[in-house]
Amino acid sequence: MRKPKSLRLTFSLKQDSISLERVREVGMRSPAPDSIHNIATETVGCRVEVLNRCGEVLYSRRCQAFAPPFREVYTGDPAEPFALSRKKAERETISIVVPAIEGAHQVVLREASAPKGASKKNAKLAHKDVCIVDLDSHGFSAQEVK
Repeated sequence: MRKPKSLRLTFSLKQDSISLERVREVGMRSPAPDSIHNIATETVGCRVEVLNRCGEVLYSRRCQAFAPPFREVYTGDPAEPFALSRKKAERETISIVVPAIEGAHQVVLREASAPKGASKKNAKLAHKDVCIVDLDSHGFSAQEVK
């Protein structure tokens, strides 16, 4: 039986910027994509999408926030050994796993947010591409990714 192939993308988060550190092929299953209903429903949060050369979405799912507002710190107190610190870590690293799909050209990290002061339920969301990874430039051509 052939092992499933996925791509692990590792990003470095520094203050308000995000940059790709590396892309590696891994022999594991990627998380399941969101259902068509969840993709079509606009919600505040972060998504990772795999696109083909025409910009069509081949894979999409919600993912963790790209800039966590808190970090977990060790307190030294045995009763409560960990606490959330309001200070952002100077540098965070996150990994996102996506399937290695034939025809994949780009991986895009997208963020949707509601305008300040607007109700999150009825507001028109602002969309921002946080990071675009061109798989060809990282040695993964559409023919090799299967």
